Amino acid sequence: MLQRVFKVVLCAMALVIAASGTGRSNRAVSIVERADDGIGEYTVQLIDEPHLSPHCGMFAFESAMLFSVLASERREMIGDSVVIVFRCPEGHGPNFFARNGHYVVMMVKDPPDTGFGWTMLNSYAGLSLPTFWSVACDHRFFNGKK
Repeated sequence: MLQRVFKVVLCAMALVIAASGTGRSNRAVSIVERADDGIGEYTVQLIDEPHLSPHCGMFAFESAMLFSVLASERREMIGDSVVIVFRCPEGHGPNFFARNGHYVVMMVKDPPDTGFGWTMLNSYAGLSLPTFWSVACDHRFFNGKK
């Protein structure tokens, strides 16, 4: 029971960091994935050109990008294509997202509630693919571009 409470607290902290827009995790928070809540750490590869939004400021933008799942505790998802939505993706820095880049992403099934609306740029809405929201993201391999 205490372990589950600890995991929920870690997830809540990751959501607060993502919602604040001021912090960026240097490493995705590692939480054991459970099928009932959709929370988990996935290793993914960007399979299309990155779709970046205008800079967040007066408006809050989120961008959807298409990935292939390379590794996950949910083995049935390995090899699947998924859409991952990033809030203010330019906050990760210039050239962070690149086609064929590998990333470790902490994802949730439902968009985190931030108390205000987001404008989504999603070129994949008509594809009927699973869609997740990122709460933490980092390069899979260190490449010195942070």
